[in-house]
Amino acid sequence: MKTGLLGVLKLAAFVCVIPVLIGVTAGFSREILELKQFADFFWYGVIAYVLFHLFVFTPQGLYHFFQGILTEIFGFSSILSSILPDVFPLLTTVVLLVFYVTANLMNIRGWENVVLFLTGFSLSMHIVLTAQDEYEEDETHLKGHYVFSAALMYIAVLALVMLLLHLCFESVTFFNFCKVSYRASMDVYDLILRRLHLM
Repeated sequence: MKTGLLGVLKLAAFVCVIPVLIGVTAGFSREILELKQFADFFWYGVIAYVLFHLFVFTPQGLYHFFQGILTEIFGFSSILSSILPDVFPLLTTVVLLVFYVTANLMNIRGWENVVLFLTGFSLSMHIVLTAQDEYEEDETHLKGHYVFSAALMYIAVLALVMLLLHLCFESVTFFNFCKVSYRASMDVYDLILRRLHLM
């Protein structure tokens, strides 16, 4: 009974968070456009992973390898070891930090297209496979825990990756991402409230 009620509450919370999901997606997409000629390579990576996942195979082994690294690192805390692997896309972080070091400390540039392709690919892999794991772990019919947890994971992951992109590319700013995300979220909430008022 308690599990069912909690599932309903989480499902209701997910519905309330949908405008934030839309806003964060809008903010993230807007900042990716600031990468100009390299922006397409990020989306190519996203599309490549989706096609790879659907028609070739699911790279669960690679995904769980990186998940396991975080679990081991934060094994001293059961809370951190269970939460961080979901919200911290380690492979994407490694790709972007390697690029930051080589570009800024070693002055090696010219492979931004490869970096952004790998970023899009690895980010998509993390979001899709983490959501898949959460879906399988939620045994309730409503899947309230799954949709709410997946929503929070999505928001946290995009925010973290945007912070890393801000570090690596001058044209991308985390502040603008937050500003656009907030405004887009508020616009959706405002639209919903006005629709409800008309009813």
